[in-house]
Amino acid sequence: IHFVGSLENYSITFDGNKALLSAQSIYATPIYNCTLEFPDGVNNTNPFIDNPSAYYDHVFNITPSDSNNVSDDQIISFPVKIIICECNAGTDCDLNNGYKISTTPGKTVSFNANSVDSENHTSPAVVFTSIPSNSQKLRIGAQENVQWIGKMCDTLEFQIYGEENVSFNLFLSTFMSGTPTIVKVTLKPCDPGFVLIPNADGYLLCDCSSFLTSLNLGCDVGTGTVIRSDNKWIGIYNNGTYNLSAYAYTCPADYCKYNLTQVSLATSDALCDNNRHGLLCGQCHDNMSVIFGSSQCQSCSSYSLFTILMYAVLGIVLVAFLFVLNLTVTQGTIYGLIFYANIIQVNESIFFNQSFLNPLQIIISFINLDLGFPLCFYEGMDDAAKTGLQFVFPAYLLVLTITFIVFCRYCLKSNSSRQRLNRFSHFIGKRAVSVLATLIYLSYSKLLRTVIQILTIATVYTENGTSFRVWFYDGTIRYLEGKHLLLFIIAMVTGLFFLFPYTLALTLIPIIDKYSDHNRLFYWLNQKANLLKPMNDAYYAPFKGVWRCWLGVRLWLLFILYVPTPFYSSDRPYLLMYIHSIIMVVFLFVQAHIKPFGELQNAEGSKLKLYFAEFYSWADSIYLLNYTILAITVSYLLSNDTIVQHLGITVASLVGLSLIMYFVTVLYYVAAVIRRVRISVGRNERCVNSTLPLTNSQADDIYETIKNTSYIDTDVHYKIVTENDLREPLMDT
Repeated sequence: IHFVGSLENYSITFDGNKALLSAQSIYATPIYNCTLEFPDGVNNTNPFIDNPSAYYDHVFNITPSDSNNVSDDQIISFPVKIIICECNAGTDCDLNNGYKISTTPGKTVSFNANSVDSENHTSPAVVFTSIPSNSQKLRIGAQENVQWIGKMCDTLEFQIYGEENVSFNLFLSTFMSGTPTIVKVTLKPCDPGFVLIPNADGYLLCDCSSFLTSLNLGCDVGTGTVIRSDNKWIGIYNNGTYNLSAYAYTCPADYCKYNLTQVSLATSDALCDNNRHGLLCGQCHDNMSVIFGSSQCQSCSSYSLFTILMYAVLGIVLVAFLFVLNLTVTQGTIYGLIFYANIIQVNESIFFNQSFLNPLQIIISFINLDLGFPLCFYEGMDDAAKTGLQFVFPAYLLVLTITFIVFCRYCLKSNSSRQRLNRFSHFIGKRAVSVLATLIYLSYSKLLRTVIQILTIATVYTENGTSFRVWFYDGTIRYLEGKHLLLFIIAMVTGLFFLFPYTLALTLIPIIDKYSDHNRLFYWLNQKANLLKPMNDAYYAPFKGVWRCWLGVRLWLLFILYVPTPFYSSDRPYLLMYIHSIIMVVFLFVQAHIKPFGELQNAEGSKLKLYFAEFYSWADSIYLLNYTILAITVSYLLSNDTIVQHLGITVASLVGLSLIMYFVTVLYYVAAVIRRVRISVGRNERCVNSTLPLTNSQADDIYETIKNTSYIDTDVHYKIVTENDLREPLMDT
């Protein structure tokens, strides 16, 4: 640059210059080493003499951005060299020998690069790609021969075609570059599930194997992934000799990532969720264990003693809760709640997010005799052990209740002189049958879920044409072999000797009783059923005589809703919710029409009968209607991919309303207990301490006291009884 006059007087401004390949001011050959020439007679004592580059910054109003005082945004020059950005990030890269990448034929590879000029200043460039001319079967995509990169690190992508197990050099250059940048490429064998075939242009690439196409699965050649629909499991199975591509039509809910649509069989464990891996994602990672209250795997220590103590305490609390509040099936108010909680629990993978604790889920789980929060039992526990332990807690509750009954029976027969112990024994005996019936009813759904879980089977198909059956919840366990055989035997015994007879009995006993006078077989069966008459009366108390079999119908409905759940809750949950909503609408309509709940028999009459019949009917219908609305809403949300935000709000709102009604019911029973205690105090002052049977006048006085109070005793149906009438039938056996 030649000038005359003062250097400070020259200034050029560029405004809005945004050329793609140029800077905002100058695009030219390198100017950073230019020097200033001063004509004869011009004073060369100038502040820019010692820093010529700063002169250009001044002339072009450039704000210095590097040590050379030259802004890369304003002045650039011709690129001469391609730089691989990954090499500057500290990766294993040697530019002298070439940047190394490995891929499979047809898969898209990418890396970041930029270009510099002769002074190592970044400069945009058009990148030309070439491969050795003697590589007849190696190709890169036509659109990838020429690519553009800017001044920052931009991504270069290549889809490379060729044979397997081949290495070659990929050359990157610009217009002005002398020595090209070398990228060393290795084409590996195709990933599992892919085979080497020519495309329409004759280029060799790894594409879907016939095994995957026969299953109507697609492949993304560029990413080397299999396109997965619904919740199908795709992965690798080792037959002891080599790895095979494997496939199953569904994966257990919460074991696989439902929304993951593309899976690389080279890293098939990425399909698994909650720290799981293996066939059907049925195993935990190393040093992790299956836990109670969740399908997750976690690092555990042996908390066996703590867990056992916690379950023992929870069992005692639950039994005491039922005894004290008398919140049993005899009252009828909890039939709807239990049915509601049973269906919510079996679909918890749809309704609740397993990644965090949900108070609603905890309450629903407690009603189903489950934990709603994660808890370790022992280190190394697997799904087989966890499933087998599901039988223990219901058995413990039944043993605990029977122990109470036997203890109180012993106390009564021993004629103990301790008044408090006698009162406790009478208290337990008075409610023993209803509490025992309630615990059996609560255990029914838990045992039914466990039996269905054990019996659920999955078939795994492999690419060599073979298939084998495995347990659905742990694909490494063959069906009816090893651990599963033991679980299968326990499940069959439970199903054949408890679940099926229990359901059948509650359905047919009312029918047998109705026709026992007209059929000798029914008469004989009715005599056998009368052996459990106290238990049957506890179950049928809330129902009309003609519709006592409706309780059994509800159990069959629960079975129908449970059976498809393992498959559809993980594969097509929206379809499962549609099915549930249709079934519940029909059931709700039928129940509203027949009105199966009956009248509470008391000495007073029709007002109390009508009140309880309506209360049972409305309370039960609210629970059923709530779940029907929930199923319809959730099915719509799932089918429209609006799961994340709206599903949680919907479940929280509807389940929360049902639980609020449940807590109101509990408060009612708490108030009833308080009222009962007050009345009992008044009675004690008059005749309760008497060891003789009541006289007629005493009975009339007590009856008048009860009749004139607003309190409704929820223990028993009102009638005046003698001392022997107050004894529980189970206490005399």
